[in-house]
Amino acid sequence: MVSIGSPVSLTKTECGLIRAHPLFSSLEPEDFETLYRQCRGALYRKNEMIFHAGDAADCFYIIAKGTVRLFRLDANGDDVPVNIFQDAQSFAEAAVFREANYPVSAQALEDSRLIRLAAKPIVARIKSEPAFALGALESMSRHLKQLVDEIALLRTPTARQKVAKLLLKLSPNRNGGSRFDLPYSKLVIAERLGMKPETLSRAFADLRAVGVSVKRQTVTISNLANLWDLDPASEQSKLRNRGS
Repeated sequence: MVSIGSPVSLTKTECGLIRAHPLFSSLEPEDFETLYRQCRGALYRKNEMIFHAGDAADCFYIIAKGTVRLFRLDANGDDVPVNIFQDAQSFAEAAVFREANYPVSAQALEDSRLIRLAAKPIVARIKSEPAFALGALESMSRHLKQLVDEIALLRTPTARQKVAKLLLKLSPNRNGGSRFDLPYSKLVIAERLGMKPETLSRAFADLRAVGVSVKRQTVTISNLANLWDLDPASEQSKLRNRGS
């Protein structure tokens, strides 16, 4: 059953997040205001379920603050991670646009403020206005690319290569050294990569040999090229090999 969480008032910042979404960015002010009035703020506590697979998709969500995981259950009843979303990201649009049930479940991984966007007025607008439908396509395209990236990450052969790929994705730099904080806990990272926490710890330890240091949430990488070289198939590695 879909949970509405604990109702909270929307802030100006959260209004801006809605406005920036591809569905709403091109709307005239009065049209945006009409849809905005049907949006609701909700607080979900850590580990609280937001919806379950099979629930009617009556809204989609924008994360104002927090972390949400999407997952499904396999034939044995075990969790299979699908994706993880964080601040300013949206999720569950596809089910809403299709007027279907949610194909996966969603759970807050930490205390999270979400914006619930009602499905009916949005779907009605998509059906009646081609320009609004383009925003829906843009949103779907963005999520498809993210899903493709997640599948590629999960299909990486070894734990060390998976972690290296994720660190390269999270790094604010593309070349040279880098230093940044992990955006979520190591437990969440392990789930995202489809591995056990102890396997993640071993992978971090293995990466010390190529200049990666992880202290609490802070990652220091002496040379990002060392991580690119762990994946010879990457475009960056191919370019480096051509230049050598």
